Amino acid sequence: MSTNVFSTVGPEIVVQNYFSLVRTIARRIKRRLPAHVDVEDLVQTGVIGLMEASGRYDASRAVDFSSFANSRITGAILDELRKWDTCSRHDRHKAREAEEAKLRLRATAGDEPSREEIAKAVGLALAEYEQILQRLESGRQSNPPCANGEENIVDEVNELPCPDESPFETCSRREDITMLETYIRQLKPRQQKVLRLYYFKDLSLKEIGQQLGVGEARICQIHKQGLMDLRRFMNRKPVSAPAISNMIQ
Repeated sequence: MSTNVFSTVGPEIVVQNYFSLVRTIARRIKRRLPAHVDVEDLVQTGVIGLMEASGRYDASRAVDFSSFANSRITGAILDELRKWDTCSRHDRHKAREAEEAKLRLRATAGDEPSREEIAKAVGLALAEYEQILQRLESGRQSNPPCANGEENIVDEVNELPCPDESPFETCSRREDITMLETYIRQLKPRQQKVLRLYYFKDLSLKEIGQQLGVGEARICQIHKQGLMDLRRFMNRKPVSAPAISNMIQ
């Protein structure tokens, strides 16, 4: 039988008790967004996700409510951000064409091409080209460096460009990668190393073996056991994005 412990609790009590969780999630997502996005707008959307979580929570599943709500709050904010995206696929397609044209012109002339030359090469008027650049710039993500200055493999993956990906789709992808990293940290050190190199550095099992000085067969065993342990950890808590499971197929 489904058991919702919040069914007799007013929404103001839920918000009062878990508002700090909403604000923490909103601030974390805000760090990856353009400066013009107001964190308070994210908080308001997060509260809606919190209320949805309280209405769907089933205590009989033995899942901590904070973990359950985290998933719903994050999802609500990301869904809302996608609605705010002002950059069309046409803009991003033209931007890639412009970058390719810029490289060709530079190689041909041996000098940096002007914006007029780039716009002409992709069949755009200068004013239209500059408007596209402005729209893309307004939606560009900020990704601050690690506070301790150390190399962060997750940040490296976050920075990889994805064709036809909007700024807010990028934010969602970064959330998936960061969440996957939190699960990987629970593995044994050797498993962590192998899975990071395989999924974040895109090395083959053979290349990982060469780097670690271990045979490919042994790396295959470590990878297989690491995936089994990783899925077990993920099954203990609700995964905030289904894409995470697809990343480790």
